[in-house]
Parts: sequence; structure tokens; C-alpha cells
Amino acid sequence: MTAARMIIVVAVTWVVLTALVLAPSALPASWQYYIYSPASVCLWVLAMLFGPVITVFVNYPVVNVVNDRVCCSSHHWL
Repeated sequence: MTAARMIIVVAVTWVVLTALVLAPSALPASWQYYIYSPASVCLWVLAMLFGPVITVFVNYPVVNVVNDRVCCSSHHWL
């Protein structure tokens, strides 16, 4: 169950990052050169690689808390 939630977190992170990279396409063409520069595309690719890992790491207690309640209700947070 935790793995399924992690997959959902990764998928949502990728959807958000893809939407963020596509959003500037509505801007005038003269701005797109600066927004889609090689540096910004490189940063976006790095975000696509490391963003989901960071998101899962930050949200792991939230992702895992339901499993603790279901399978180990006597478990207490230290």
C-alpha cells in the first residue's frame, strides 16, 4: 500500500512539473527564448529526476501513517 502511495506521489509530481514547463508556452514568442533556455531546461530535467525523490522523502510520514493505523494500531510515534 505504501508503494502505491509513493507511485501516486511521483506521478502527481511529474504532472505538476510538466504543467509548469508547458505553462509559459502561452506567453509571447519573444519571451519563450528566455524561458526555454538551455539552463532552464537543464534545471527542469533535474527537477524531473530529483523532485519525486525529494517529495516522497518529505511526505513519507504522511504516506506511511495510514499503514501504521491499519496494520499496527498499537504503534506510537516516538
